[in-house]
Amino acid sequence: MWSYDGYMSGGILTYALSGVLIAALVSLASALYKTLWIYRQPAGNENIKRISGYVANGAMTFLGREYRVLFPFVLLVAAFLALANRGVLGFQALSFTLGAGCSALAGFIGMKVATASNARSVSCNTCGPWLCGWVDNFAATISAPRLM
Repeated sequence: MWSYDGYMSGGILTYALSGVLIAALVSLASALYKTLWIYRQPAGNENIKRISGYVANGAMTFLGREYRVLFPFVLLVAAFLALANRGVLGFQALSFTLGAGCSALAGFIGMKVATASNARSVSCNTCGPWLCGWVDNFAATISAPRLM
């Protein structure tokens, strides 16, 4: 199971990495399904859509500003990692940059879904829970944070 250098042997490591990959793909598929489901729910009347647009615009402005501040920091840390590590460890800079990019993408998608879900939640509260399918709107409200 463990080799003399402390690493797992090929067979078990292959199964473990395959399991992680399968779990990641199932999670991404589930998140995509829930996202599409949330966007299919009614967003409410024109007033709710207008206000929701303002909220979404403010959220995207915030993220844009945050990413503009973080981008130089990510480049600085990546450059430090690339210069401080030689050989195989030099790939730490690439891994760090790729991780920061994936995190930024996840934040962007999560913010889009969260603001869309908020409009659906408000839509439910304007007409009463028994009139406009409160179960679907409530489910849309509690599904959005899980996607982030």
